[in-house]
Amino acid sequence: MGQLGRAVAVLDVVADLETASASEIGRRLGLAKSTVHRLLNVLQVHDLVSRGESGYRLGGRAVGWVDRGQTMSMARLRSAALPHLVELHRRAGVAVALAAPSREAVAYPERLYDRSQLSEIAPLLSRSPLHATATGKMLLAFDPVAGRCHPAEGRLPAYTAATITSPELLDRELGRIREAGFATCRGELFPGVSAVAAPICDHRRRVVAAVGLAGPSDRVLHPGLARLVRVTAAAITSVLRSTQGEPTLLSALVLPQRA
Repeated sequence: MGQLGRAVAVLDVVADLETASASEIGRRLGLAKSTVHRLLNVLQVHDLVSRGESGYRLGGRAVGWVDRGQTMSMARLRSAALPHLVELHRRAGVAVALAAPSREAVAYPERLYDRSQLSEIAPLLSRSPLHATATGKMLLAFDPVAGRCHPAEGRLPAYTAATITSPELLDRELGRIREAGFATCRGELFPGVSAVAAPICDHRRRVVAAVGLAGPSDRVLHPGLARLVRVTAAAITSVLRSTQGEPTLLSALVLPQRA
């Protein structure tokens, strides 16, 4: 591996860990610490990494590339999803959301709801925790680095009495989601608000987003709505697969082949 290849590998590790020390990078790549420091210095000169108190992070130039790529991909995703989200909202009669991974949270690039549904899902958040939402758990279930959701102290933040705070219990929940093909949330972020979500995949069978419904438990958790969400996610997936070769979300997750 040449100098350029090693520099790119260092950049990959920093992007993966979000904050990394030279020692961590060296261990991951099997490089001497002096070599890592030399590569980091070059990347710093070009604003591809920046150094903080806790370690090295992506620099402004690299973050700009990511943001531009994410914006273009998100526009394509929203364009493919919106007609199907409108139809889902009409048929389900509850709030609908398009969700995508956003660092260590889930973001909602598109949400549809009536004024009468606002009180059912308020307070609305632009980003929500992964482990306490149906869409977040769906994204985590197919995330090859889902362990990033595991805090060093061993417990996840609790938002209600129903929030899953044990990493072990969360891992079991993610396994069930992979088997079932959809995710649920029962008052885990806000009391009385439940949700169901299904995955959206691109032409490489990578999970790039999720479709979710949210509202009162007695309405949202009806088996018929779970099927409707899955049908909607499959329809959006079909649109994305028909656009072979187009860029997808940079934080895409892997969906394994099913027998």
